[in-house]
Amino acid sequence: MLAGRLHSATQAGGPEADNRRMNLDAIRPEPEPAAPAPEPQGRRATKDPGTLILLAVLTIPGLLFIWHEVEPSLTFRPVQAVVVGADLAHVRLRGRYGSSTYSSPEVFYRYVVAGVPYMGRKYQRTDLSITDLPAEEVVREFSGKGAVQAWYNPLQPDEAVITRAPNVPLLAFTVLLLLAVWARAYTLRVTGPPRIEMAAPLE
Repeated sequence: MLAGRLHSATQAGGPEADNRRMNLDAIRPEPEPAAPAPEPQGRRATKDPGTLILLAVLTIPGLLFIWHEVEPSLTFRPVQAVVVGADLAHVRLRGRYGSSTYSSPEVFYRYVVAGVPYMGRKYQRTDLSITDLPAEEVVREFSGKGAVQAWYNPLQPDEAVITRAPNVPLLAFTVLLLLAVWARAYTLRVTGPPRIEMAAPLE
């Protein structure tokens, strides 16, 4: 008997309970959309005039050195030369915080361009080497050697080299340094000084 009454009451209150549930769902606040990710502050360094000037100061010498290394392979012309001697020289470069010693092979050779005799002494365009081993190998190779093929600069015939190959370690270091500088500048952002807005004149 009691179970029947409870069942009847449940059936009687069923639609009202559903209506209350629907009303609660209707007034339940919807979740707010996620806030957009904050944009990086400042402008890209490659669009900043001061940074571009600094990049130019660093890039132009690097590009000049790259051209200095590859120019013999592109413009130098062959000439027959006669080796008269070879020796190993040590070059000390002094910097602000110390000095470094590099080895340089010196190969002395005579050659003639347009009837004018010249004396060359460079093995390659940049002869510096961190260790003595490569320089000593060059000196041993050309000591007592006779006729060789050299390469001279047509714009300056008194400049010649025995090999047109660039100094690979220095060339690779320069290229990697330039790439690192530009990659850093591309990802770096610069915050400029605050803008000063002039107030409108009073009428």
